[in-house]
Amino acid sequence: MKSLGACEIRITAVLWLLGLATCSDDRATSQNTSVGKTCGSSKDCIHSVCHPTSNICVECLSINDCGTGQFCMGHDCVTAVACTSDKNCPGQLCDPDLSICVDCITASHCTVGAAFCVSGGCVSDPADGSLGFDPDTLFGGEDAAADTKGGGSDDVGGRNGTPDTEQGDSKDSNGGSTVSKDIEESDEDSMGAVDGDNESDGDNTDPPKECEDDDDCDDGNICTENTCTEAGECAVKLLDETPCDDENKCSKTDLCRGGLCNGGIDPCDDGNSCTKDGCNAAAQCTHSPISGECDDDNPCTEEDFCEFNECLGYPADCNDYNPCTIDKCVPEEGGCTFKPLNLVKCSDGNVCTDDDVCENGVCVGILADCDDKNPCTNDFCSKSGFCAHEALTSSPNDPECSDGKACTENDHCEKGTCVGFAVVCESDDNPCTSDFCNPKTGKCDFSFAPGACNDSNPCTQFDTCKESGGNVVCAGTKAPDQQQCFAPDGVTEGKCQGGECVVQSP
Repeated sequence: MKSLGACEIRITAVLWLLGLATCSDDRATSQNTSVGKTCGSSKDCIHSVCHPTSNICVECLSINDCGTGQFCMGHDCVTAVACTSDKNCPGQLCDPDLSICVDCITASHCTVGAAFCVSGGCVSDPADGSLGFDPDTLFGGEDAAADTKGGGSDDVGGRNGTPDTEQGDSKDSNGGSTVSKDIEESDEDSMGAVDGDNESDGDNTDPPKECEDDDDCDDGNICTENTCTEAGECAVKLLDETPCDDENKCSKTDLCRGGLCNGGIDPCDDGNSCTKDGCNAAAQCTHSPISGECDDDNPCTEEDFCEFNECLGYPADCNDYNPCTIDKCVPEEGGCTFKPLNLVKCSDGNVCTDDDVCENGVCVGILADCDDKNPCTNDFCSKSGFCAHEALTSSPNDPECSDGKACTENDHCEKGTCVGFAVVCESDDNPCTSDFCNPKTGKCDFSFAPGACNDSNPCTQFDTCKESGGNVVCAGTKAPDQQQCFAPDGVTEGKCQGGECVVQSP
């Protein structure tokens, strides 16, 4: 089996997915065709950088040589999406070593629920795209052989499948997965993935490659075992737990996993999200500081950021602007806490309340009493915090208004004052009674009024009001007889006789 050499599995796979490298004769082909050309800035260099002093396009050596959003891969500056988990890569995977979004290479990269790698994406239904081989046969369960025409499945320390062909079964007695597969000899994906540009009829599956011996089937992958079956077709077995070399000098336990050489847990991972971990040519771990957002796992900080290899954050602002709570941040309780206060003086911000005090974390005040007890005013607290009384005017006989006087009626509001009309008592035509409204009872009173009066008799004199037999009368003494008088018409002249005006006949 041939070694991958400089075409290291993971880096080559990523460059191939980004369209920046191919594997041919075990060597990676760089795309930075501008190297050696004169430049004014890195914009003049394709997949390379402009040297600041020589003004010549050169290969990059680290991520610091490339522009924003680019990464240095195989000495090429390539554009990729940075990530920390698969959640940052819709339709792709987050490479744990490179921290960028990449397409899947084989189904071993995919997870339960989306266990098939189709055209670089993990899917749950292999019918979603072309695999270049039968995924049910290679990765399927108990129904793996249900769609085959010539054979079934046989577990011998692993799972054997049969491709959708009429050639029959192909088994591997040493365990693992065996499936016929076409291996192209020129510029094919060394990882065993199918070129998305290839088109075929029917089920979009490449026909098995014919072979005479095992050498004809070598795909250049140290983590696959390629054999030529008795039917003259190439079959590939994905190796697991087999020692290999991932060309990372810092990894110690390189093993094949699902057809890929994997060094296991990154030995250079310092657990610090503010460093970019790597391995140099001297097999020494490197930890380069990076900038950007991070998480210091402290609920009492916010807007965390990387600075000098350390994740820092600003103290959390726990001020709820409530005078009736004690605000503080308690990491053990998950962040900000707000303890309610009681019976503490405060201000509720309402100028129309008095005696404000905290009640279970809420500032409560007593509304100012602006009632002036006048039904003819609209009482309210003004924006300045003072009581105001708006004068009202209403119609007569207002039920809300009373001037408190018994001898008025039809009380009503008039410019903020309650007034009424005086009760009028009709005269009883008796000059010896006082006709008025009694303020105590509110009723008309006709009581005796002593004093001089006029009984309308011209033949009486010294008329005076007197009470007689329970009656009040105006009476006078008789005028002397023969005293001139006038009849009631005021014209006819007569003489007084016995207190009466007597008109003599002509």
